[in-house]
Amino acid sequence: MKTFKLYFLMSACWSLFNSSLSLAFDEPDAPKNGFWGPLPSYRLKTETIRHRSIELGLAGNYFSTTGYFNENGEKEDLSENDSYVRKDLLLFGGYGFGENFDMLLGLLYRTHQSVKAESDISASGIESIAVEGKYKVDLYEQLTMAISLSFKQKMFENDPETSGLGKDKMILGDDGSEMMMKGLLTYQTTAKNYLTGEMGYRSFTADNSSAELPWLVETSWIGSRFALILGVRGTISMEEDDGLSRIPYNQGATQLYNTVNPSYTEPFVGVNFLTGQTRFGLELAQRVMGSNTDQGYTIAASLTWNSSNEEKKTQIKIRSVKEYSIEATITQVSSRGLFVKINKGVSSNVEKGESADIYMTNELGGNVLLATGIVYDTGVDWAIIKLTKKYKKINLKPGYVVRFK
Repeated sequence: MKTFKLYFLMSACWSLFNSSLSLAFDEPDAPKNGFWGPLPSYRLKTETIRHRSIELGLAGNYFSTTGYFNENGEKEDLSENDSYVRKDLLLFGGYGFGENFDMLLGLLYRTHQSVKAESDISASGIESIAVEGKYKVDLYEQLTMAISLSFKQKMFENDPETSGLGKDKMILGDDGSEMMMKGLLTYQTTAKNYLTGEMGYRSFTADNSSAELPWLVETSWIGSRFALILGVRGTISMEEDDGLSRIPYNQGATQLYNTVNPSYTEPFVGVNFLTGQTRFGLELAQRVMGSNTDQGYTIAASLTWNSSNEEKKTQIKIRSVKEYSIEATITQVSSRGLFVKINKGVSSNVEKGESADIYMTNELGGNVLLATGIVYDTGVDWAIIKLTKKYKKINLKPGYVVRFK
């Protein structure tokens, strides 16, 4: 197991090093194609909730134990007639406070059932409440970084008098609280394909619980209405638990709780469907490697609604009456169409951070709003506009009009 951990860490560092060497872009800090306009069918882990929009969701998770991994990573079979099933239901809601920051609140309800040595026991109740904040930065056109910080408080306390070994009551999980910080990176490989990696640090207040490093690597194909996600995730124990004697609890036929330095690895596959402002998700995962944990499979489903209605917002913006004080013309368009250069700059009072509207006009007085953006960089008689939203599927061209209030 230690060899595997060393190999994983070395591979991750080598991948990040090679990726950093290959990054060379003419268009830094650009929004990614497909993440303006309609909601994406899958929100990447480095993306935040849309600015000033609310996201509400319901997620269910079914885990079934099929065996165990001992401290040496060797598989042990589940005893005949023994079984363990855990069902989690998560209610969550979040809000996008800005273009790069959001917060989420979650309430987890758990029910699980165990059969061990012909003893059938179960437990259910509110397992925890959690809060998470995430901040993202677009490093380059194809690379996004995010940092998240979360805190989880368990809503129960294990009591050896009622849920100790041999008692009738089963524990709901490990009590106490958790704090986790994660760093995430997403690299856009093609127009619809993304590669995401994350590494975190999670600490526990429960007695003798070692801190651990949760990790994930996934690739996703994101279409307008459908998304496919493939990946592998797990945890690496910091092995701070020296295995001192601890209170034995009645946890049934599982090794998920009250264990020493647990770790695991599981591949997963997921699909998402988007309809209007609602996303449906389905995921299958198999825990195939680990130590001091259960072997098993997971079936998860989710339903997420976002208050963003880009079509309505677009119509309001297009129909609104605007008064502009500065008008310029596009002279150049970047290769991906995410930046444009105009023929006016600081000498015409065009300043960094100003918002701009881009129009397609004609000699008959027609005005079609194509996109909006902000001033990214300026010179004496030129400025670079970074696009933030696109309203029409029309490629921008030199000669189109850029207007400032």
